[in-house]
Amino acid sequence: MEPEEVINTLKEFGLGEYEAKAYLALLERGKISARIISDITRIPYTKIYQVLQNLERFGFIISVSGKPRMHMAMSPEKALEKRSIQIKKEQENENNKRKNLKKKLTDELEPLFKSNVEEDMAEMGTWTIVGSVNVASYIKTMIAGSKNLRCTVSDLDSFIGAYKDELKSTKAKTVIRAPNAYAFGNISIFEYPGYEGADVIIRDNGEVIYTFFVVSPGVFTFSEMRARIIVDKKLVSGLIKDFDLSLNILKGVKE
Repeated sequence: MEPEEVINTLKEFGLGEYEAKAYLALLERGKISARIISDITRIPYTKIYQVLQNLERFGFIISVSGKPRMHMAMSPEKALEKRSIQIKKEQENENNKRKNLKKKLTDELEPLFKSNVEEDMAEMGTWTIVGSVNVASYIKTMIAGSKNLRCTVSDLDSFIGAYKDELKSTKAKTVIRAPNAYAFGNISIFEYPGYEGADVIIRDNGEVIYTFFVVSPGVFTFSEMRARIIVDKKLVSGLIKDFDLSLNILKGVKE
């Protein structure tokens, strides 16, 4: 590997440019002082001690008492292993922190939503989400937070490919209708020949999302994904009945 590539790879382990250069200098020169490290790497002397402290904290070097104080590189294998463990622990701490903040914010903000927004949203009956990223994010949230899912999809491979992690981890009882059918985890998948069009997901008994594309003609024709959210109780109830009726027919055909 070229030195620049080595430095960039060390950055993947949380080292800065100066830390990576100082560590390489110590590997190449052996036991040397902070002044020499600063001279050969051109790291400003005013910053070199902070750089060395960081490297020692990460487990990449050790310091030897004396006048002047000397520094030595640790084995790359041991240093990278220790740093990997540190990064994993840091990520776990960040995840726990976000989880706690999520609960704190939810407890704080959900009452505002329920008192000021939820009723108006229910009265609207339907609304639209625009953009494939926003649609996918909403569907992932639906899957993760559901107890029951009824899904009709136009392309099973694409659907499972997009939401594989959520479908594997969800505790929801999930039933999918699709033109093709194959085993995937504990999900019940039924072949639903001839179905074309939007993907439709019914969450529990109170919310439906269906996706569609809007074509915008012009000099450059492009299509934009959108999703319609339905919370109107009458509409949702009707869609559930239609789904369950067709499912019973499919079960009868299968048997």
